[in-house]
Amino acid sequence: MRILMMLWMLVGVPWGAYANDSFNSEFSHVAGSSVMAAGFTLVADRYLASPEPAWVGFGLATSVGVVGETASWCSGGHFSWLDLGSDALGAALGAYASQRWWLRPESDSRNHYLGLTAGYRF
Repeated sequence: MRILMMLWMLVGVPWGAYANDSFNSEFSHVAGSSVMAAGFTLVADRYLASPEPAWVGFGLATSVGVVGETASWCSGGHFSWLDLGSDALGAALGAYASQRWWLRPESDSRNHYLGLTAGYRF
């Protein structure tokens, strides 16, 4: 069930969205790219043994933004440089933060607790 919900959120939700250049729209680009870059950076650090995992995370998350804007342009929309800049800013923040910090989910079903534990690399 969780996998189906996650797939719906990743695939189903964006198709019904309408874009504009408001603060909320750009903030969503920053937040989304930040989360993607953090995930890519953590995967590159843990599984790929990359010497520069933050650059991998930044590059992949920014590439997703470029592909998204190009798809919008090819389907008759417009290529938004503001959205792409917001994606790049979010990717830079997420990649840097996840290279210096790492987050680990914590859960305890007996006490009904779900949270994140953060650590810092010196």
